[in-house]
Amino acid sequence: MRPSHTPNTWPLGRYDQGFEEYSKLPSGLYAKLRAKAWQHVAIVCPSHFLGLAWVDLGYFKTAWCYVFDRETKQAFEYKEGSPLLDLEVNLQLGDGHCVAMAPGLWMRVHNHLEARQHRLQLAIGERARIRSRGTDASRRPTVTADLRCRSDEVQALVAVLPAGRRGGMCSYKVALPSSGRLELSAPTTEPGGSSPRELVLDAEHCTALFDIHRAVYPYQTRWNWATAAGRSPSGQRLAFNLTTNSSNPAEAEYNENAFWLDGKRFDLDAARFERQAKGWRMNTLDGKLELSFVAEGARRQNQDLLLLRSRFEQSHGHFTGTFRGPDGPVAVEGLYGMLEDHASRW
Repeated sequence: MRPSHTPNTWPLGRYDQGFEEYSKLPSGLYAKLRAKAWQHVAIVCPSHFLGLAWVDLGYFKTAWCYVFDRETKQAFEYKEGSPLLDLEVNLQLGDGHCVAMAPGLWMRVHNHLEARQHRLQLAIGERARIRSRGTDASRRPTVTADLRCRSDEVQALVAVLPAGRRGGMCSYKVALPSSGRLELSAPTTEPGGSSPRELVLDAEHCTALFDIHRAVYPYQTRWNWATAAGRSPSGQRLAFNLTTNSSNPAEAEYNENAFWLDGKRFDLDAARFERQAKGWRMNTLDGKLELSFVAEGARRQNQDLLLLRSRFEQSHGHFTGTFRGPDGPVAVEGLYGMLEDHASRW
C-alpha cells in the first residue's frame, strides 16, 4: 500500500517501505520550526550492548555512544551536544549518511538500502567526552567499530502517525542481523596504558535495532518505547518494537508496534506499559504479546531550561514473556534490549 503524499497532510498508515516519500514535511512555518529528526541504533550481541544516536532538534544537536559490557557490568557513555555540533542527519535511506564529528569522536552510519545494507562505523578516542559508570573515569577506553547490517530477508516497518492536532511523525523500524568488528580498549594496571579487546561479531548472534525518525511534535510530548532482539529456545530469531506516545492515542488505527519472527513482521495493536517495583510489564491490546522487563543498567538525563525540559531514562536489560503468533505461542526468554521513558517540552 503506497498512498500519495499531499503537501499539507501525513499519509497515515503502516508500510513496508517508502520512508523517504512519507517523511517529507508538510508545507508551512509550523512544520519547519518544529521539525525533528534522528537515527538511533541499539546493537545487541552476547558480550556487549551499544546504543548510538544522531539527533537534530533544529535548535540543538547531539550524538552519543553508550557501551555496556554484559560480562563485567561496566558502562561508558560518550556524548557531544551543541547547537553548533558538526552533525548531519540525512534520512535518505536509499543512499544517505548520518555523521557526527567532534574532537576525539567520529560516528557514521551509511544507510544504503539500494545495496540492501546499513554500515556503522565508530572511531572514539581519548579526547572524547566521557561519562563512566563502574570504573575509574581517568582510564578512558576507546571504541572503534565497522559493522554491516544486512536487510535482505527482514521486513521493515514504516509507520506514519499523527502527533497532536497539527503534527505528524514517520519512523522506520527494523531488526537486522549484523556482522563486523568491534574493538574496545580495556584499562590496565599501568598508568595511561590500555589493552585492546577486539570482538568479531557474527550475524547469527548480533542484531542491530534501527529507529529512524522524522517528526513534527507538539510542544509537550511523552512516550514509552521498548525494543529487543534474541533467539527463542528453539533457535528462531526474534525481535520486537513497542511504543506508546501521548501524541498518538491508544485507540488510533496505526502504531509502531510489531514483532519479528525469523525476519517476518507481525503487526500488533496498541501497547500498554506499566512500571512496577522491579521493572516493567507490557502487553498489547490484541493479547498477542505479553512481556516483563528487568533492567541491568540505564542512561539518564534530566534537564530543565524553563521553556525547554527533558526527562529521559533509557534502561537496558532482559525481556521475558510470550508472543502468540499464527502458528501458536512463541516463548520470549531473555531477549536483550532497551526500554525508554521520555517526557519533554521542546
